[in-house]
Amino acid sequence: MKDGRVFPRLKRDGDVEYQIFTKDRTETALTTNGLLDVGGGGFCFKSDSPLGAETVIQFAIKLKEDLGPIIGVARTVWSQAFGGSFKNGAKFVWVSWKGITAQSAIAEYVKNRLK
Repeated sequence: MKDGRVFPRLKRDGDVEYQIFTKDRTETALTTNGLLDVGGGGFCFKSDSPLGAETVIQFAIKLKEDLGPIIGVARTVWSQAFGGSFKNGAKFVWVSWKGITAQSAIAEYVKNRLK
């Protein structure tokens, strides 16, 4: 199977704190789960239940390296079973890191770490 990613991914330890945006604007619980990887275009994270494609979430990624949280809005692209839980691929809609619009900064960070 061909990998259609535009940006490379970097496996990283950390957590993703997220809240789902619902169409009827119902307040959903704030959830924290494990980060699996991150790249310039998005990230992959665990969840206890599957998230449907196009689910919009607001998030804060907290890396174990303590580089400050990556915050933003993303939408899920896919979800699949993963060892008793689920893993979800999310694409950035808007993202900020260290006070700047961050997609290029994250892509550069991943590129440098992969060298």
